[in-house]
Amino acid sequence: VAGIEKTNSDYIAMACREELDPWMRQRAVRTGAELIEASLIGLEVDADGVTAVIRRKATRQKEKIRASVVIGADGAYSTTAKALGLDRLPRCIAIQHRMYLPPDKMEKWQDTAALYLGQTVSPDLYAWVFPKIDHIAVGCGAGPGNTSEARHLLANLKERIAIDLDGGEVFMEEAHALPMHPRKNIAFDRAMLIGDAAGLVVGTSGDGIYWAMKSGHVAAQTIIEAQGDFSYSKLRAYEKHW
Repeated sequence: VAGIEKTNSDYIAMACREELDPWMRQRAVRTGAELIEASLIGLEVDADGVTAVIRRKATRQKEKIRASVVIGADGAYSTTAKALGLDRLPRCIAIQHRMYLPPDKMEKWQDTAALYLGQTVSPDLYAWVFPKIDHIAVGCGAGPGNTSEARHLLANLKERIAIDLDGGEVFMEEAHALPMHPRKNIAFDRAMLIGDAAGLVVGTSGDGIYWAMKSGHVAAQTIIEAQGDFSYSKLRAYEKHW
């Protein structure tokens, strides 16, 4: 950025979600969590607790799990939010190609992350090239009125920076929904929503990972402080804090 001097303390963290997410799950297991691989089908909240209906990944069998309180951390298409009777949030789309580059092209991106602006590459948000360990992610964001144009916008970006991608090979395409508006309510009787499920995505950057972690921490702390009373009157402390 013009007028801003780069320093040795500048740092932008990049992570591959296919490695970060399982690492975090296993860390939770090591500290006492029970990992159940299943799909959430529905929730029923009553005065004494929450009943979660799940389908086990391994057996495809349905079963019920009883809990005192639930934290919905299940993304932009949150089953938890749907079970609580909430409407879907307006969503943007982020689409990107993972690409392997020849060594001479990859060298440029070893310590560089680039952002691109303009109507032809992202009318609503921005486009990007983010470096990973051995490849790059080339992508763009599109708002609710332009989601159908996402692939076209990405093609425009790749044409715009073609000289930097010459000889590259796409090995993966990814697309994700970004709920850009926080929900009015993110706490309920015996339930809270965090991260994308709560719409906690930064409108200026589309960043959601940090805020998912932060909201998860605040929600967990609220449960501890509730001392067994998981009514809305207690859990709304999370909502008010946020």
